[in-house]
Amino acid sequence: MKPSLKSYKLGLGVIGLLTVILLVFVLIQAGPTKQDIATYNAAVNIADQLNNYTYNSYTPPNTLADAGITNVPPSILYIKLSATKYRFCIDYKTNSSVLSQTPSPTEFMTLLPIGSDNPSLTSSDGYLVISPDHHKGDNCQTITNTFGSYQF
Repeated sequence: MKPSLKSYKLGLGVIGLLTVILLVFVLIQAGPTKQDIATYNAAVNIADQLNNYTYNSYTPPNTLADAGITNVPPSILYIKLSATKYRFCIDYKTNSSVLSQTPSPTEFMTLLPIGSDNPSLTSSDGYLVISPDHHKGDNCQTITNTFGSYQF
């Protein structure tokens, strides 16, 4: 008697179906993650330009365009609150707790890692600090410019 291949075909069919489901799940998750990476990279670039502008002019710009910052993604919001204060928000699609392996220009300039783990450089010092760790949804910071108070 010849053994039936029906059970093998059924097993391979189940494995194939699970593989297709897993592939679809991975592809669905990749879109928002890719968008968050682009948003993070844009935010780091904008933060560097905004920090330089505020440091040199002692006041936040009325708009990002006034600081020469263009190509701002819709997931980033800037609002000037006063002559010394502004709010910067980033809307992420996913959570992230993986630290970035690529240092930003700000990290090279300070020779220190930026983010919530760096007590030497914080948003309370008048710097906009973009951390690679974030939660899903709006991640906002209110920055008070303290650079003008150091003039002699």
